[in-house]
Amino acid sequence: MCDFTVRFVRDCAVHEEQTVDAAGVREGTRLVLEHGAPPLNSQMTLRFCVAPASDPEREVVVDVTLTVDACLNLMKADVGFRGG
Repeated sequence: MCDFTVRFVRDCAVHEEQTVDAAGVREGTRLVLEHGAPPLNSQMTLRFCVAPASDPEREVVVDVTLTVDACLNLMKADVGFRGG
């Protein structure tokens, strides 16, 4: 494993064990190299911002089986919101 993530410009992580074809990489595909390991196959990265969108975009990695409510609670905790 490396300490970098490769993702499509459209924000889909490319996993190291995938073949180029299975990852959907085609001629002309733009990729982004980022620090950090990619999410596991059972995870996804949610990018969000807090309105008004003056703060930088934030992200949390969540399990794909979580409910929307659980994801919202993780995002709220990430920005320090309290209460229901």
